[in-house]
Amino acid sequence: MIFASYRIEQMNIKDQALSISGYLTFNWKDPRLDWSDPTNTTQDYGNVDFLFSTEEYVWRPSIIIENSIQDMGVISDKSTPMRITNRGMVVWSPSGIFVVSCESDTTYYPLDTQDCKLKVSSKAYTINVLIFICYLSLYLAFVLFLAAMSVVLTIFVLRAHYATGEIPKVFKILFRCTSHSKVDVEILEKTDVGEFEHEDNKLTWQIVAVGMDTVFFYVYVVLISVVTSVLTVAYIIHYQSI
Repeated sequence: MIFASYRIEQMNIKDQALSISGYLTFNWKDPRLDWSDPTNTTQDYGNVDFLFSTEEYVWRPSIIIENSIQDMGVISDKSTPMRITNRGMVVWSPSGIFVVSCESDTTYYPLDTQDCKLKVSSKAYTINVLIFICYLSLYLAFVLFLAAMSVVLTIFVLRAHYATGEIPKVFKILFRCTSHSKVDVEILEKTDVGEFEHEDNKLTWQIVAVGMDTVFFYVYVVLISVVTSVLTVAYIIHYQSI
């Protein structure tokens, strides 16, 4: 941002105010206005180096004069055109008479020197807020992904709970390896070949469904904890490095 003054209109020592005329020059890059690459446009505009438009049709930042004592609204100048290059660079130079506060010290008048400032700031997001929004968006996208997966896995668990067919061998192996529970009461059932087996240890689809549901729950807890910790630490490190 550059400020070029025309002249000082008035220096009011009594009211501690400075009135100055000039223009502010802002420049920013808008990728949506880049037509330098013909593959991204419907036609080849390579012979057009720049064009002009106004704030009615082109995005502009919300700029205010922070120490203004006359108008705290967003700077607007519909009569001043914006110069747009084929690379998407926008240059805008709104002009006006700006009345700002200026603390004056007349101790050494008429040999005094006054230092007045024109404070320009944006009413948009700060860099820290943008970084926070970026990390929050990543986290919400991850949560939405887990939510979608939970719906799929819930359907899978419910189908397993009400299944009636033979249990696949892979489930039998997994549950045999992970089962360490003790049976307090043994109910013995005689098989056709005269052997006995534990009724409580018989694997059913209901047991498989409950086991899968438990595993999915702990996996979700671990994933959410790890991703939350990683994004929090990354945001703190990024925040401190600014």
